Amino acid sequence: MTTALRTGQLVQDRLGSYNISNQLHRDVWTAIGTRCSQKYIVKSAPPHRLDNERAILKTLGHQSGVRRLVDDIQNPPLLVLQYYDDNLLNYCRTKSVEGCELKTVAKTVLQALAALHNQGLVHTDVKPDNIFINYSDNPKIISEVALGDFGDTCHVGPNPDPNEDGHIIGAGIFRSPEAMLNLRWGPPTDIWSFGATMNFFGPLPDKFTEIVDEERATMAMQLKGYVESMSSAQRKPFARAEDAVLTKETRQFLCRIMKLDPRDRPTANQLLGDEWFDGIQVATLLTTMAVPASMWLKITQVILPEYVP
Repeated sequence: MTTALRTGQLVQDRLGSYNISNQLHRDVWTAIGTRCSQKYIVKSAPPHRLDNERAILKTLGHQSGVRRLVDDIQNPPLLVLQYYDDNLLNYCRTKSVEGCELKTVAKTVLQALAALHNQGLVHTDVKPDNIFINYSDNPKIISEVALGDFGDTCHVGPNPDPNEDGHIIGAGIFRSPEAMLNLRWGPPTDIWSFGATMNFFGPLPDKFTEIVDEERATMAMQLKGYVESMSSAQRKPFARAEDAVLTKETRQFLCRIMKLDPRDRPTANQLLGDEWFDGIQVATLLTTMAVPASMWLKITQVILPEYVP
């Protein structure tokens, strides 16, 4: 069960007190800190997901590209998270992400994935609405990016066997082929979802959002594009596609990622070294919380949902 909150409710812990303000989603609220009047996100979830996300965020510490855990409220059980202005799904409704902005977003997300994968962790739900952004003074210029929502993050072995069974994860249109087919998955599933997210960047048709919710609007946009491409006499294989946004260099970068066999996909660290990112400067590591090996072993054995086929 999740914790029921209401507007105006005061929640507090040893680090601070927070006034609940607006409800963003079923279990996600904005809140104002009573000490500094700063805005935060307060999140509730079923106990296992809340425990999991707490453990992941404490492990990653202040890793750049990861939405930071600000406070951990025990009664009622809640996470207080760093506030961001928006997410990429909403941003792409009116504006496409391209050029240096696209590369900066991609590099930041890859840095977060590399930090996870280096710990033997798989996010399992990389998609535009789990990538959070802040705006600069110009309200449509992205100034900061972070990957969030680690409630379903799993610990897996270093070399998962793709012939073993797995369980369904993530959102359908961003799910890797191996996860879609219920095969064993590992870190490469995040790489596929990352590539699918890059292919997604908008803008979305406005009319869809007037009649359906976000998930159905996204599906409708994808189906519309697929039908239009199938009916076009000029349709080309993706490996030869090119337009004003999809440059040759970007297409080649995506083709490296979108390999059907997960064993053929590059790692996040390998992608960060790709020449596509030349000249793109993104902060790498701010302050990483040191986690003793004994504590990490306890986390992976007790708290995290160990993936065993």
